[in-house]
Amino acid sequence: MRSETHIESGSTMLLPSIESSLLINEIAEAIVSTLDPDELLAVAADKVQQLLDADDASLLMLEPTGDLVYQRPSRSGSPPRRVQLGRGQGVAGWVAEHRKPLRIEDVRVDPRWHDELRSGVAVRSAVAVPLFIGPEVCGVLEAVAGERAQPLGAEALEVLLWLAPHVALAVKNSRITAELVRSHEAIRKSNEELERKIGERTEQIARAKREWERTFDSISEPLFLLDGFTIRRANTAVATMAGEPIRSVVGQPCYKMLGGRSGPCPGCAVASGAATGETTLRGRVFRGSFFPLEGGGIVAHYRDVTEARRLEERLRESQRMASVGQLAAGAAHEINNPLGFLISNLNTLEGHLEDIRKAFTRLDALRSLAQSGQKERALELLLKGNLVPEEAREALEEAPQILNESRQGGHRVHEIVKALKELAAHDAPEKRTSEDVGINVERALKRAGLPVDRAVSAGLEPVRTLAEPLQLEIALANVLRNALQASVESSPIRISAAREGEWVVITVCDSGCGMAPEIRSRIFDPFFTTRGVGGGLGLGLTAAYGIVTRHGGTIAIESEPGCGTEVIIRLPAA
Repeated sequence: MRSETHIESGSTMLLPSIESSLLINEIAEAIVSTLDPDELLAVAADKVQQLLDADDASLLMLEPTGDLVYQRPSRSGSPPRRVQLGRGQGVAGWVAEHRKPLRIEDVRVDPRWHDELRSGVAVRSAVAVPLFIGPEVCGVLEAVAGERAQPLGAEALEVLLWLAPHVALAVKNSRITAELVRSHEAIRKSNEELERKIGERTEQIARAKREWERTFDSISEPLFLLDGFTIRRANTAVATMAGEPIRSVVGQPCYKMLGGRSGPCPGCAVASGAATGETTLRGRVFRGSFFPLEGGGIVAHYRDVTEARRLEERLRESQRMASVGQLAAGAAHEINNPLGFLISNLNTLEGHLEDIRKAFTRLDALRSLAQSGQKERALELLLKGNLVPEEAREALEEAPQILNESRQGGHRVHEIVKALKELAAHDAPEKRTSEDVGINVERALKRAGLPVDRAVSAGLEPVRTLAEPLQLEIALANVLRNALQASVESSPIRISAAREGEWVVITVCDSGCGMAPEIRSRIFDPFFTTRGVGGGLGLGLTAAYGIVTRHGGTIAIESEPGCGTEVIIRLPAA
């Protein structure tokens, strides 16, 4: 026959004696003060066993799976044995599942009893109570008595019920403490990992900083960071240029360290906000490139271009000398042709004059004979008809042609000298607003001798340029003359002028034979012409190129063989 006691919720329990209450309080304080979970299991079991004078006691913890786990202490000092009961298994499992306390007077006749928790104890009676944390069961507190001991009565169960809240509180505290310990350990490990990463990152940053400093210092040209005019960072080239230690350079104005000045350098690109600029520092010419940083500051890079500028000046001087030599050779060749036949014609005229002189000498002799009374002799010579030689007659007939050819040669020399004078006017003219470009075009048409019916004005807008009017007319006249000579007779020549932003664009188009690339590449060379000897000086487009470029403009030619030619002139707009 099974003997058991259930203490239902709301039932009246026996109050413990004063002595038992004091002992319970002492045990409760000992249990609550134990925060280690493993130690709590052992302390709770020992105190309960001591309080109830039981043969054994145990504290079983409920896992999320519903199983109860008990760390069975080992008497030999080896690690404790872990015992696990399934859901509802044994007395403790029944108590946890039904959430009720239980007393069994004789476990031998109770099928709920499970002796896996005991070791070497022949159990006769048992008491067990559930432990609550809030509304949830967290474990079971159990005590047993052997066959030789008095059965655990209702008083034992009542003592466990009084002790259960204290044990549950201790379990809760130990769990909180364990969680805090785990959190603290996790935080400690996280902090260690963070410190390790911070250390690694700091070392990476320091290594990167050293690498960048070595990189900057390996650049032989001054490179520095400016805040306004103040140098914030600089490479060793800046210190070398300043003649100061690198630490003395940082924090100082750039114009003081690099230029030895008390204020910004003349034409300073930093002050004007320009991206590039050239300046002279300590007798050397530097070209600076400036790169603004997002958030403020400027990265400045200076390159010493002193030698490059000297070489460029020498190159320009060489080019000028080559141009002068080319021009002189071309001028000598062009002037030599008319001078050659001028000299030849003069020699011819000299021979003809000798023949005429001989004729006059004979006439003078005839006149002398007549004046001296030797009229018969004079008449005899006159009748012979040889007073004026045939050479003199031929000389008189050829003289007009020789004079005309000489006059043409002199005119050609005059034109060459005039063109050379226009070409030699290389100084930049004073820019002033010209008349309307249409007026310049009309005057250029007259200067070029272009028939009115050949010129077609397609879109001559009322625009003005910053060009000297007379020089612009000369340039346009040379371009129009070249277009007229290259065009088929009666073929129209189209002229247009329009404003495009800050430029005035003038175009002259003809429908002539066009130009091959090798001719187009030389079209602006002095004395280059495709019209053969005597057909042209080859200086018209050269002069036009010089005039346009001196006014800050450009002139370009687009042409293909058989497709005509288009000359595009761009000049600064007024």
